[in-house]
Amino acid sequence: MELLKTTDYEILSAIREDPTIGNPQIAKRFAVKTKRVSKLRRSICAPKAGPPIQSGSYFIADEHNRVKIGKSIDVAHRLTKLQIGNADTLTLLGVTDKDECELHVKFAKYHIRGEWFALSTEIQEFIDQL
Repeated sequence: MELLKTTDYEILSAIREDPTIGNPQIAKRFAVKTKRVSKLRRSICAPKAGPPIQSGSYFIADEHNRVKIGKSIDVAHRLTKLQIGNADTLTLLGVTDKDECELHVKFAKYHIRGEWFALSTEIQEFIDQL
């Protein structure tokens, strides 16, 4: 498990400080260790098997009756990324194949900022019909 605690930068720094840097055995060990670290990171960060990917225009609500109307090829992943930067709990209300820009125009009177809109009864009814 020590391999996970050591960053590539730390390994490279140690080798640069090593007076035997010209030694081909050290260079080979560094290459092998770097390859192992990269492989471990890829396996840890690889997407896990899960439900089928849902794509399209999405409606994601926060705790203050605001809804984000956006588009993504992987809505579940997008929700996760949005949640990281948001203090409120976000909830996926629905996904549609309708064009995101058309939805923005349709609900323009409820626009707050960016892709965020006030969650009106009109928007809620639209989502309920999905």
